[in-house]
Amino acid sequence: MISVDNKSGEPDKTIGADMRGDMKTAGDHMEIVSRFGLIFLCLAMFLTVAFAAHYKIETGKLLPPGILLGILLGAISWWMARAITARESSLHELSTKMNLYRTLIESSQNMVYIVDPEGLVIFANRNACTVLAPDREEITGQNLHHLLPGMWTDRLMENIHKVLRTRQVHFFQDQISFSNSAKWLDTQLVLIDNVIGTPGTVMCVSNDITERKWAEERLRESLEEKEILLKEIHHRVKNNLLAISGLINLQASYLADENLKNAFKSSQSRILSMAIVHEKLCQLKNVSRISFGDYLRTLMEHMAKYFSVDTENVGIEVICDGSELNPDTAIPCGLIVNELVSNSLKHAFCDGRKGIVRVEITRLPDEEFQLTVSDNGRGLPPNCDLDDFKTLGLSLVANLVDQLNGQMTIVRQDGTMFRIRFREYHECGIELY
Repeated sequence: MISVDNKSGEPDKTIGADMRGDMKTAGDHMEIVSRFGLIFLCLAMFLTVAFAAHYKIETGKLLPPGILLGILLGAISWWMARAITARESSLHELSTKMNLYRTLIESSQNMVYIVDPEGLVIFANRNACTVLAPDREEITGQNLHHLLPGMWTDRLMENIHKVLRTRQVHFFQDQISFSNSAKWLDTQLVLIDNVIGTPGTVMCVSNDITERKWAEERLRESLEEKEILLKEIHHRVKNNLLAISGLINLQASYLADENLKNAFKSSQSRILSMAIVHEKLCQLKNVSRISFGDYLRTLMEHMAKYFSVDTENVGIEVICDGSELNPDTAIPCGLIVNELVSNSLKHAFCDGRKGIVRVEITRLPDEEFQLTVSDNGRGLPPNCDLDDFKTLGLSLVANLVDQLNGQMTIVRQDGTMFRIRFREYHECGIELY
């Protein structure tokens, strides 16, 4: 069951407000006519007395009672005729609007029914009778507990009492089961505040959303199938990359040249960094985002084993604030980290010194990310040209930073620090692959 309250701070406006307004308008008309009639009657009596006094002054005689009575009766008759005409006009206008409301409700495709706090149906349109009680022609005067399945009625009454307590419009979705079918109903509950003379009545407007629910279920199943297929693709890509890595390792075992072996070993490490991304995506429910901190920890564990790091002398630390990246951004970032950490492990501590390699990813306030790879080792050579990465074997890092449309800063103090700022590719509008 899905339940939603109307929690806007506005005063609750019930659907019966218009009907109450029409009835109030008719009553106001009658009150105006009554007040006007009373004033007119008093005025007629005053004028009659004044005319009688004037007649006595002019003729010295009293006005005949028959004439006096005729004048008063004429005034009263005129007033009553006006009052009756006004009343008939107001009642006709009210009747026209009530018929309009009834026609609109009866012709509605929604189920409209009015229920009191005990579950007694006070009114129900034709569609409500057809759907809620297909074996009955009329459900007015019946109790919902005798018409509908008990569990659904209990949930409906629970929501009705919630509307009575909060005096707010309330929505809920639930499935109702009949003998040979089941329907999903989206129901709006509105307190109508004594419009029909019964305190605490609630109008229920239910819409049959069974087809929509079935469509949503089919869409969910289709998405699940596609997610399974996508995970299978990532799984096969990972296996293929590991197979390539194994072939490279096998080929390297037949080489005598140490430089060639190191080159093969670096390529194998890069392939491994990409394979780990696909391995993580196989394990995630949402294949569109990857926890980069979790990925970095796994990558560092593999690199520590791959390069046979002496953990007593050299430590590897990963710091992450929970940032997540899409796969197209995570793969080049993983390659950058792989290259920079490999360089640190091979060159920063080659003289036997102790130290630490630190990798940190941080999300910045302006929707950017900052990737930092640093070590406190021997540092870059003093005559190193930072603009010529070919001399450092870091041309791949420079190309990947450009691919991310990022900016890289190198700090040579207490070792070496590479600080890279970038955005995810869909934010900066760059296709990576």
